[in-house]
Amino acid sequence: YYDGEKVLHGTPSALANTACTYGGCLLYRKGSVPPFTRITLNAPPRLLLVNSKQEHNTAAIVREVAQHKDKIQETLARIGEISLAGQENLALGRDIGHLMTENHNLLNKLPGVSSHHTDTIVDICNGFGVPAKITGAGGGGVVIGLIRDCVDVLSLKNTLKRQGYQVLDNVEIGVDGVQAVLE
Repeated sequence: YYDGEKVLHGTPSALANTACTYGGCLLYRKGSVPPFTRITLNAPPRLLLVNSKQEHNTAAIVREVAQHKDKIQETLARIGEISLAGQENLALGRDIGHLMTENHNLLNKLPGVSSHHTDTIVDICNGFGVPAKITGAGGGGVVIGLIRDCVDVLSLKNTLKRQGYQVLDNVEIGVDGVQAVLE
């Protein structure tokens, strides 16, 4: 799987194959030993995934961000802090919506990460009271939103679908990883 990701992403983080293999909710930190920390969820959040259906080149986006690394160190550091705060809030069952919003705003400062479509999706979600952010490398791709109890999910889904986006609203996190069934 990791070799396949190299074709699409250049130098992938190994996040996807780590999450698929081990399952659960993970905080991944490239270069750390071990590279991930399992997050025990007090109350798993209800999530919405919205596919912008926009093609993008993850490797090119990662290269562009890397080329500007010296200029964006403070932004990257704050994104790391938000990740750690998110880990803590998830473990304690606290809201992560404000962290998602701040993270998205910081991602918009990185070169090539935001796009018209992802920003439109985030704006629509926010209009329904759903904090949302780019997930993955950005540049198109997928947005993740935090569904709260008071949200009219059906109206939100219909609004996003009318804009041509694909919506998944029954997303679970913290599920089991790959398992072998011996017969």
